[in-house]
Amino acid sequence: MNDVQKKIDGIDGTFVDEFPQAIKTIFENAPGTHLFITGYPRFFNPDTEYCSKVSFKSFCRDNKTLPLTKDRRTQMNNLTLRLNKKIQSIIDASQPESGKITYVDTDPYFDGHRFCEEGVEEPSYRNKNIWFFPFEFFTNGATNFTVSDTTPSGDCQASIDSGRGPGDYFTCLIANEVLNGASIDLVDQPNNVATDDPDESTVEWLPLALLRTFHPTVQGHEAYKNAFFAAYQGLGDSAAPTSELSCNDLENKYVTKDTLLDLIDNTYCPKLEGATGSIGTGHYLPNTPEAVEIGVTSRLTAGPVPTVEECKTNLHKVLDECNNDRWKNPVGWKAGGEFEINGWRFTITPTGQRPSTPKAWCKIENCQNKEKCTASIWGAGWLRNDYGEKLRSAFAAQQAVYSEVRYENSLGDSKGIDMNHWGFKYEALDGHEWHASLFLDLGLRLPYKQTVTDALRSAAGDGLEIGNGGDCESEVNY
Repeated sequence: MNDVQKKIDGIDGTFVDEFPQAIKTIFENAPGTHLFITGYPRFFNPDTEYCSKVSFKSFCRDNKTLPLTKDRRTQMNNLTLRLNKKIQSIIDASQPESGKITYVDTDPYFDGHRFCEEGVEEPSYRNKNIWFFPFEFFTNGATNFTVSDTTPSGDCQASIDSGRGPGDYFTCLIANEVLNGASIDLVDQPNNVATDDPDESTVEWLPLALLRTFHPTVQGHEAYKNAFFAAYQGLGDSAAPTSELSCNDLENKYVTKDTLLDLIDNTYCPKLEGATGSIGTGHYLPNTPEAVEIGVTSRLTAGPVPTVEECKTNLHKVLDECNNDRWKNPVGWKAGGEFEINGWRFTITPTGQRPSTPKAWCKIENCQNKEKCTASIWGAGWLRNDYGEKLRSAFAAQQAVYSEVRYENSLGDSKGIDMNHWGFKYEALDGHEWHASLFLDLGLRLPYKQTVTDALRSAAGDGLEIGNGGDCESEVNY
């Protein structure tokens, strides 16, 4: 620790000389810049008891020489605070004539998420509530890049143009080289070159476990982002934007309100519990007619992170105030929309293509002696994301009725609706979104076509259009 303290205090001259020079170079090349420089968060909770008997030393968890005692944790935290004070003093002495430097205090944003928190048994690997990487594992040998079917490749610029991130873009560039016959060792990339110091270890042979130890995790980087935003907002030179609600047109992309309420209340908004920043956009029900994106995202100047209840309230606003024309939308579909409040943007965006009115077509076919037929059913604009469960339940209810004593003579030896042969699949084909089938053994007295249409109307509710004039095509006329 003494060696670290000497470097911070500038006894060897390196830090106190090179850091101000780096700042000077920035403003020489970009005069008028507003530069934000972050401090470091303390790594340890120094007050808990458990860590006093634990060591982070490799392969020596119960090491008796280097346990993380309260005193040792306090000393290491004090080194961090000392470094932060040195950074601030250099900033104060380096303020440019044209431009400005602001110090960003990241430490408070890590409260409750350091090593040795209460109730945590360290070392606690891959604990999402700890926002620093511990020393965890080795990666021996070269880290070779391989290309799979899901690796971005081909037109890399197109991935950027379509809104994908820079990570996908650079992955695409590397993948193209690999596909062209190159062999790339990620350990040998430019940021892993050897240093000029012959006595200093190079990162070419250092394991990932060492390279990332004590660096912030994804959640830690969110904390850094929030610290930066707070510092930026504290300048008082910009207000968090707010906008009016904008509703999407109800054309061929829409979702049922109940589905959205369930996703908002029980899946998406609960992710904000304990969040320190944006939770991004959620992609739900892919490859179904009700595929939808739900987002709560922030601008640079956004206010405090919305609570779970604020998330629900604001997304409910989109549902409650959009697409309410009962003449144009009798079924109550929701096409979503967006609005912004205090720099936070709330969006609901259906992505599945579908018609605006629920439709169904049916056909009674493959009959044996005018009975024991297959019912083929296909439709669009309804059956949501439940893989046909509502329609299957409607047929099951109809079969329960046919099983009553009053239908005994009508069925005879026939079995009625055979639910054991129920089939359902989603498919975008010839204007429909899904296809269902089941076996009907109704004898010669019960109505085949009406059995199917009654189940369809029971499952779909008001507004269903059934092809062929409201009836099924059929090989039998009853």
